[in-house]
Amino acid sequence: MSAPPLRRRFPTRELAREALADGGERVELAVEVPAEMLYFDGHFPGFPILPGVAQLAPLILHEIARAWPDLGAPRRLSRLKWRQPVFPGASLQLHLERPGGGPQVRFRLTREGRACSEGVVEFPPPAPAPA
Repeated sequence: MSAPPLRRRFPTRELAREALADGGERVELAVEVPAEMLYFDGHFPGFPILPGVAQLAPLILHEIARAWPDLGAPRRLSRLKWRQPVFPGASLQLHLERPGGGPQVRFRLTREGRACSEGVVEFPPPAPAPA
């Protein structure tokens, strides 16, 4: 009998989407972290934790692209903080906020109200409209 295939995608469910007074938008998602995620393989044997890069690329950047496909490819990451480890089986919440509808998205990944990671993803500014 072979082992089950390792998962690459995080199961998510949108909990809320709200408009902000400044013209921006906030999105909140529930995130499950299955134990059979590919990202736990070798990180670390006997004490698996979810690497920061696995939080960024397949989860945070993926969900930003789903929420706001107009943003395109990210240009820069800033104010990144890794506050506490994420373990297999965790239930998390991902908070995304795009102030003023601009080219910047703040993220915060939490477990039971405490931040696991947070930061800002910056995108290129929109091209000027042709005259």
